[in-house]
Amino acid sequence: MPQPRETVNSQDMPVHLIGLDGEQLSSRLGRPSEEWEHGPGKLWRFRYAGTCILDVRLYPDVQTQTFRSLNYEVIGDDGSDNGKRRCAAELQSWANRK
Repeated sequence: MPQPRETVNSQDMPVHLIGLDGEQLSSRLGRPSEEWEHGPGKLWRFRYAGTCILDVRLYPDVQTQTFRSLNYEVIGDDGSDNGKRRCAAELQSWANRK
């Protein structure tokens, strides 16, 4: 899996994806373009707006075993602050359109 160069963390974003289960995420964002299993968790990667990436980490709820998003990060692949800000803004528009 490629290492991100510039990220925006979920605590910095007004898009509310934390706590959603897989079905809710898919309803809001569509199907992820890539998926990985990591220990007890999963990583879902979404590609949008040409060069932007959204990585969502899901972990099972202890009581229900339903996977829910714990955090996410927005990645701008051009390595610039402007690219990072653009991708964060694009995520807001993209997530609100679905």
